[in-house]
Formats: sequence, C-alpha cells, structure tokens
Amino acid sequence: MVIRRLLFICFSILCIYSCHRDNKEILHGGNYKYWYFKEKGWNVPLFYYFDDTGKWTIFVAYKTGFEEYDGGYDVIYKKRWEIKNDSILNINGFDLDILEINDDSIVIRNDYQQRTIYAAPDSMIPEEFRKKM
Repeated sequence: MVIRRLLFICFSILCIYSCHRDNKEILHGGNYKYWYFKEKGWNVPLFYYFDDTGKWTIFVAYKTGFEEYDGGYDVIYKKRWEIKNDSILNINGFDLDILEINDDSIVIRNDYQQRTIYAAPDSMIPEEFRKKM
C-alpha cells in the first residue's frame, strides 16, 4: 500500500513537471505564433510573429492587405528574439520584462511603457501567412 502511494506521488510529480511549458514554447506555440495589439494612435492592429528558430517580425493588417512592417526609413530590425532567465523577452536587442504570460496573452514592460499582447487566432491572419516564415 505504501509503495502504491509512493509510486502515485512520483508519477503525479513527473506528470506535472512534464506538462509545464516554458515561456519560449508559449511564445512560439511549438513552431510559430502570431500575437497582436493595437498601438495608440493607430487604427490598425499590429502583429508580432515569433517562431521556434528565434525569428521575430512585425506585420500590419492594413485594409489593403497584410504586410511586413519595416519600421520606417531610419529603423533597422534585427528580426530576432530570445528569452533570458525565463523572465526577460529580448526583441530586436531590447529587453522587456515579462510580467505575465499564458497561452492567450502576455504582459510585457520596458522602462517607458507596459503592453499586453494577445494570441492571434487564425481568423485574423491571412491564409498565405499561416505558416512559418
């Protein structure tokens, strides 16, 4: 009887440990994932694309189409991301604190602002973009 209880406890701990997903996997969804938000002053949503190779980019959903955002003439994006110490999201060389993270939303903050980004359902992404870039 004691051995059964001990085995059950060990099995339960193993299941809980193996079911835990780290922040990287939540961010890229196992392959790639889009997250969206609306920037103040913009009337179109912006989409962050993350994949499991560390690629990151921004897309804009204009009325005329879905296209990659280049940041303007004097901005150069590295288009890379990484997570440091499971609590800092580095995008394009800038560190953002991860305040909350789950499959549906992420709250990130830097020294100047806090932003919540939301998991984008497939219905928000044009079919030709529903793939790893």
